[in-house]
Amino acid sequence: MMRIVAGISDGLARLLVAAVVVMTCVMLLALGLQVLLRYAFSITLPWPDELAMAMFSWTVLLIAPLGVKEGFHARLVVVADNLPDRWKPVQQRGVDLLCAILGVALAVAGSRYALESSVMRSAAIGYPMVWLYAALPVSGVLMVLFALERMIWGPRSKPSEMLDV
Repeated sequence: MMRIVAGISDGLARLLVAAVVVMTCVMLLALGLQVLLRYAFSITLPWPDELAMAMFSWTVLLIAPLGVKEGFHARLVVVADNLPDRWKPVQQRGVDLLCAILGVALAVAGSRYALESSVMRSAAIGYPMVWLYAALPVSGVLMVLFALERMIWGPRSKPSEMLDV
């Protein structure tokens, strides 16, 4: 059972990474086009900034669940490093539980906000704003799934030490 869940989880994580890479490229291309046209040709397009903002929002909100899955979210290691070894797994499960609670809050509040904005449209492109705000509940649900995976089976990779505070 663990292998099946791990396979699904890893596949989902790879899909998220690919989506983030594509969205980052779209964001950079849109901004690059805007800068090139504005400063080289004195042409201002109304849509690149809006597209870049949407891509940035989705990118940030899709990276957050990856941080939960891989354990590269910021954390205070002063407490964790000074705990006796027998308490470290308990502390890690507590952190994962807090991430799951945050994910639930993000999913619930984000769903409400997305539904409230379903009648609104973006100013320049005219896409439904629910597409932008749907990133909130999607991120929340993914955070919950990845946090539950870590709580049940434990982390499968060593947490990154780059963001230790």
